[in-house]
Amino acid sequence: MIKLIFSLPRSGSGLCGAILGVPKGEGGFDRSITNPKPIKYVLDRARKYDGLWTHYPHTDVMEDYLRRTRDFACYVNLRDPRDIIVSYAHAIERNPTWWMNYKHNGKRMADYPFTERIDHLIDYMHDELFRHDKWRESGICLPMYYRNNITHPIAKTRLDNKMRGIVGSYKDEMTLKQIDRATDKYRKLVELWN
Repeated sequence: MIKLIFSLPRSGSGLCGAILGVPKGEGGFDRSITNPKPIKYVLDRARKYDGLWTHYPHTDVMEDYLRRTRDFACYVNLRDPRDIIVSYAHAIERNPTWWMNYKHNGKRMADYPFTERIDHLIDYMHDELFRHDKWRESGICLPMYYRNNITHPIAKTRLDNKMRGIVGSYKDEMTLKQIDRATDKYRKLVELWN
């Protein structure tokens, strides 16, 4: 059976893939996470590499296909959304040309001071984070939790692409007001993904 992992950027995708023995990653979208590539493209790559982790956003078409086929074992990688937001804020600063360097009021996120960037990302990432939860809700994906993944023996060797890699980094990266706001806004996901 071919393993297919659905994972948000900055949620420990590579680590999740390594734990499940799926070394190849694929963005799964064109220029924006709201613009998924054709499912055939993603599934053909998964077949070619005998497994794939992807940032492919949830779509009913992909879910329906995977529900009907027996070729794939599906997983969804889940991390506290507040930690994902913090990791995005750092990644954008290091890589200002990345697709995830969203525009807000005519400026790129990387052009905002870190604290202000967090404020905007708390709002901006809402739809993306809740859309990802549909993979969990679908019932076709086995959940993989970041808090468990980082205790796996493989985690000690997977230091690439890691800025903070700790659970709860939002506690010392967000202001108290941001923590309260993000916790309120993402309460459902915080409870389900932790």
